[in-house]
Amino acid sequence: MNTAELLTLFTREQRIEVNFPDMGREVLGSVIRQQVAFFERLGQNFEWKAYDYDPRLT
Repeated sequence: MNTAELLTLFTREQRIEVNFPDMGREVLGSVIRQQVAFFERLGQNFEWKAYDYDPRLT
């Protein structure tokens, strides 16, 4: 398995192909705050990760 295949598999299986199309920096903070609040209400930890191979937000 090459690097590209491994990243594709990781994204599909671990990130569940979550996609925020056309999300720019102006809305990212709001989305992250909403996600953190959701998991806090459930009493669970939440961590938002961005990887070096993720598309850059504009």
